[in-house]
Amino acid sequence: MAKAVAEVLRLAVMFVMAAILLQIPIFSGFLRLSDFHDACQGCHGRSSASSSQGQLQQVDQEMCGNGSTTAIPQSRKLKPLGKAQYPFILFSVYRYALNTFFVIGETSLVVRAFEQDKPVYSCEWSAMLPNGTVSDLRTITEAHMIYVKFDENGMGYGPALVNCTFNESIGSDGLGGVLRLHVARGPHRLADRFSVEDVLHEGARAPASAARKVSKYAFCGPPMYGTMKPLWIQHWLAYHVFLWKADVHFYFYNIGGVQTAKHYQVLEPYVMAGLLTLIEIESTAIDEFPAWYNHQLLFINDCIHRTRTAGHSWSFFNDFDELLYFSPPHTVDSLIRDNPQAAWMTFGNMPASTGHCAIREESRWPIERLMWHNKVPECMKAERDPWLCTGSQGRRKYMVNPSKVFSSGVHRIAIPEDGGVDLNGSVARVIHFHGVLSPRTHVCGIPVNMSHSRQVNDLNNRYDFDESISDAVDKAREFARSRNLLTST
Repeated sequence: MAKAVAEVLRLAVMFVMAAILLQIPIFSGFLRLSDFHDACQGCHGRSSASSSQGQLQQVDQEMCGNGSTTAIPQSRKLKPLGKAQYPFILFSVYRYALNTFFVIGETSLVVRAFEQDKPVYSCEWSAMLPNGTVSDLRTITEAHMIYVKFDENGMGYGPALVNCTFNESIGSDGLGGVLRLHVARGPHRLADRFSVEDVLHEGARAPASAARKVSKYAFCGPPMYGTMKPLWIQHWLAYHVFLWKADVHFYFYNIGGVQTAKHYQVLEPYVMAGLLTLIEIESTAIDEFPAWYNHQLLFINDCIHRTRTAGHSWSFFNDFDELLYFSPPHTVDSLIRDNPQAAWMTFGNMPASTGHCAIREESRWPIERLMWHNKVPECMKAERDPWLCTGSQGRRKYMVNPSKVFSSGVHRIAIPEDGGVDLNGSVARVIHFHGVLSPRTHVCGIPVNMSHSRQVNDLNNRYDFDESISDAVDKAREFARSRNLLTST
């Protein structure tokens, strides 16, 4: 008897664990099973609560299995639980040619599990007339849907691209128009369809000689959410604007992380100088459609196409707790010259301590005193060379030529997978101060007295001491100050 009870408990625990992992609504399921049981109580000679008040429950004996102990109802209805999965979510549209648009969005991972289930099946264009109304004439073409491979996702939605290429030029007058996507719930249910649309307001195309100057480099930031430390962002910006000698434009996606006056004071000088675009994202949409890291993959792929359309030559992708570093004599320009055909280049990821800080009274920036990092870059495969550990195993970050790259994940390029260079971590890497943005992380919580040889020796047994970032930050501060990019120090 004891063994039987133990076996029942073991199975129950396994069921609960599986339900949690698969997000099965356990209690709702129990309620439905209890409804099933209550409907057939009369089969076993038991009355419902209502029958005790003189109202006999009417039970169909055939429905209950001819009086058997197994209830098999012949008439039931489906009761949907939870939240519906949308087949496609539209985010942005970019024109690639006079007859081609690329649409950036997300698809339900349930839908994309079936390779032939392409929810977006056609694109439709309606031109804008000079009087501001939309023409009744429509041009339709087949949609080519691309499911983006990703290396980080465990939620409901993943990134997707839609290529809308028409047989003729559309909107060549520069007046804009409306692009509609026709979306079906399944490949064989075209009658059951709906559409999403984006209104494109395109200005008259200026001649190339009158085009505005576009920076060579672009930085595509991760989603800014939660509690962002404004001073860290200020120092991070100063370091990177110096790294690219101000020939850069920053694209930040704000979903609530930039919310106070201090945040805007840090960003305003860069916005006014034409160095930064802050893209505001409605936070309600983020909660409605769950995706990895607050839709980071969506923003990565949007920024690839955004920077291509803007005309930038190279776009960089790393996080706000990571500082990009090139070991002398290498620079970003020299690496591009050495790899002229590369579509992309990836960097090693070097974890660093956020707690150990050298005691330097003259310095007011913690980023200048964080000088201890791991001895080798991060690599999740022990048998691999950590300096060349690629992809998500090496937690790599990267730069892409947006005219050659169409999509990417967090740690690796998706399209094209070939045609790039995985740089040795000794040449190019990000210094990763993991958790430095969290309010729970006490940055510089462990002061290090550089004259205390025992403390320094103990640290050097675990980390490498490196003053390179500290020296660069000192120069970066003066560079940013000379361009009026610092509101406070």
